[in-house]
Amino acid sequence: MDPGFEAVLRQFVIDRSGALFRTAYLLTGDRPDALDVVIVASLVQAESLTEADMPKVARVLRNRLARGMSLQVDSSVRYALGRLRGPVTVEDVRVRSPYNTYRHQGLPPGPVANPGAAALRAALHPAAGSWLYFVLTDPKRGTLAFATTEKEYTELAERARKPGYRG
Repeated sequence: MDPGFEAVLRQFVIDRSGALFRTAYLLTGDRPDALDVVIVASLVQAESLTEADMPKVARVLRNRLARGMSLQVDSSVRYALGRLRGPVTVEDVRVRSPYNTYRHQGLPPGPVANPGAAALRAALHPAAGSWLYFVLTDPKRGTLAFATTEKEYTELAERARKPGYRG
């Protein structure tokens, strides 16, 4: 992506999200770093297919950050590759980009999507939980399943790959 365009796009997303962030700050009195909130919200927006899952996805991201784990978010790889949709392959996660959360720990340097109000609320107020993973189990319904351990995640992912499985 053209660095100039990327800077303009990043600023647009931050500016658009600013009013929603200021409203959330006024309502909560909490003042986390605004850019971090927008980046987390952008990941939540890109990864969640339903508003109901957004607070859980935000919790997964926060839990992984708190443990020093790589986020390993597919939408960050798609952003680095200039794609909006589609599966992420083993080859894709090798892309050299600061946005690739498989290769780089912590948050990417900027938003990967334009977060809406629900994603910003979720980033500010994640659900309570100890989840570290999530898996898309039903693409048609947008169903995500959440797991606390790598073993649970692996089992969910294997079940999700089986033909006809709807979690």
